[in-house]
Amino acid sequence: MSLPSFDELFKKFQGKSQQGYLQSLKKYEDEFQIIKQEAESRYSHAQTWGQIHLWSGLIATLSSFISLTLTFSNNVFLTALLSLISAISAAIITFLNPSKRETKLLEIKDLCDLIRLEIISSQQVIADSETSDLSKQVVLENLVGNLKKLTKRLNERI
Repeated sequence: MSLPSFDELFKKFQGKSQQGYLQSLKKYEDEFQIIKQEAESRYSHAQTWGQIHLWSGLIATLSSFISLTLTFSNNVFLTALLSLISAISAAIITFLNPSKRETKLLEIKDLCDLIRLEIISSQQVIADSETSDLSKQVVLENLVGNLKKLTKRLNERI
């Protein structure tokens, strides 16, 4: 995913005043919709990772506790089996790190929500004929910065 740079769009629409800012905003809004589809396909799995973390932790804790209580019994097979289950659950929590994955995916969702709100507020700023060109440029540059941040987060390994 590559975003057209602010400079490219600004040069393209420069001199068209109000219409140029509106066209730039529309272009970034269209780009956001494409990026958002990719983001939604990812952050829809956040709850799944949260559940994996919860259940793995619960299984690891319970099997460790039961294994500990059975340590002093004569049932070696059951103690070993519960210890194995506990070790596997702990490995899932440690190496897959579902909690971290859930957090990263929810951060992507929050960033999408922020950008959506930023687009709405940008429309109001740009539509206002009394707003200076500099303010409009700053609004668009901030939007571009957040879009790049979202793109970078989507390209990171989770």
